[in-house]
Amino acid sequence: MNIQIARQMGLPDALLSKRDVHAVTSLSSSTMKRLMGDGEFPKPVALGARRVGWRASDIGAWIAARTTAVPQTNNPFGRAGKPKPKVSARGSK
Repeated sequence: MNIQIARQMGLPDALLSKRDVHAVTSLSSSTMKRLMGDGEFPKPVALGARRVGWRASDIGAWIAARTTAVPQTNNPFGRAGKPKPKVSARGSK
């Protein structure tokens, strides 16, 4: 279940699976684990002995905080630094 579906159903705070969190944030499992260890990503809620979920509101707040903190660049790919120089079809600059 994603955040939009939870809101349509009128759920105040849905629990998202790991798959949903990956889809919403585009983070890998290792990045999520590292950020949780550093205290920079919401920790999951235990749902059972081997099942966890993340509060949709926590993930939404994390996304909102990250999108306001990311500096804007003129690079069309959104990366810091200079874009690569264009190369003509003949291989000369």
